Amino acid sequence: MSIFSKTKEYKVSIEGMKCEHCAANVEKTLKAIKDIKKVNVDLAGKIAIISVKTKDLDALFADVKAKISEIGFAVTNIE
Repeated sequence: MSIFSKTKEYKVSIEGMKCEHCAANVEKTLKAIKDIKKVNVDLAGKIAIISVKTKDLDALFADVKAKISEIGFAVTNIE
């Protein structure tokens, strides 16, 4: 089994979410990204927990930031 076959979780801090519709839009957008396997958005905490399966995290995180920006929100941190 490759070390890259495991799914890892990351916390994405997102500014601008104000309602359930915002959270649903963020969730739908993140789920559409190829290497993201699972998404859980916490509106109150202004975060999304993403489960990913990729070895190219730089490209994935750049894609996450770009897609979230396209829908009017801002990624402030990914850890």
